[in-house]
Amino acid sequence: MGVKEFRLSIVSNYGYRITNLSSVVFKAESLNLLRLENCNLGQNIPENIPFLRLQVLRLQSVSIEQEIFDKIISSCTLLTSMWFHDCKGLKTIKLETKLHKHLKHFTFTNHGGYGTYSKDKCCVEIDIPTLETINIIGNKIRFHCHKFGNLKSLTLNSVEICSNSIEQSQLCIDAPNIEYFKYSGSFIPSIFKTCRESYLKLFIWDDDDDVNDAQSWFLRLNKLIQALRRSEISLSILNLSVENMHFQRDALVQDIINNKPVALEHLRVSFFHARLLMPLFNGLFCICRPRNIDPTWFGPGIFHKESERNGLSEFWFKIQEMKESGNKKIWQEDLEDFTIEGFDWSQKQWQLFLHETRLSESGLLLPYYT
Repeated sequence: MGVKEFRLSIVSNYGYRITNLSSVVFKAESLNLLRLENCNLGQNIPENIPFLRLQVLRLQSVSIEQEIFDKIISSCTLLTSMWFHDCKGLKTIKLETKLHKHLKHFTFTNHGGYGTYSKDKCCVEIDIPTLETINIIGNKIRFHCHKFGNLKSLTLNSVEICSNSIEQSQLCIDAPNIEYFKYSGSFIPSIFKTCRESYLKLFIWDDDDDVNDAQSWFLRLNKLIQALRRSEISLSILNLSVENMHFQRDALVQDIINNKPVALEHLRVSFFHARLLMPLFNGLFCICRPRNIDPTWFGPGIFHKESERNGLSEFWFKIQEMKESGNKKIWQEDLEDFTIEGFDWSQKQWQLFLHETRLSESGLLLPYYT
């Protein structure tokens, strides 16, 4: 069998169905690309798998036993790219330099477990410092090495970070040549060096220690965005707690006194109540200067016009309180323009709710209501 590339996707008229793959596929010694979808790899597997030339392996919605997977992976020493999406049956994927020294790109996504913390998630163990792309969604991950000299792109969404003993909320990556970083999770990672684009999505929950230790939370966030300060940063924070984040602003300013606030391209903050806004913004404005701010809040009636305007009005009054009691440099020197808009779902467009502009003669802010 002299086939070099093999792509197989099983589509059934009777809905989603897994089909057993013929063993003849695993006898193709010349194969350099294997792409399978909706297949079962748990049967008809030969004792020896001669994939000595295989470079690209892509599996989607594939059912595979751990032992079979390990056998296939150990036979593919020339792999440069692995891509797995919603595969079932896997408990652990070990990426080791001694077996996969040519591996450059790795993707493992599990949207079935996205946003959840199931103990049945697959654990990806990485010990290949020469990787160029890492993309992991909805799984556990353990880094056995932390310096990645060739890493260009890193995406970690809804992952659980594991240590050799217990799970911990720590992630430290030294990637001097990284160009793209996207992260979504409930803890703040550490990444050294900067990149061109950074997308960060952080969650705050009621049971998080960060609600009671906001000082440490802001310091960790400051360390992260300082490392990314030369990139175009978009930060999204979902405050899913109903408690205020308590911290001492003067102490926070003193802790970061040697750091200039970092410019953010976009800041999106979601919360349950406008009263949660002041402590969060007071801390954020100590460490960053967002160009655009997009606040949203959860709760009953948020899609009704009157409720929306009430929410916008409350948001406006909270901003006024922050201007009067907050840092003069932020609100009277650094702030150039302030606009509040609401989205009109009937007309499918944004509408101006309030606009403020600073007059150069007086340095005052004047509101314009619509």
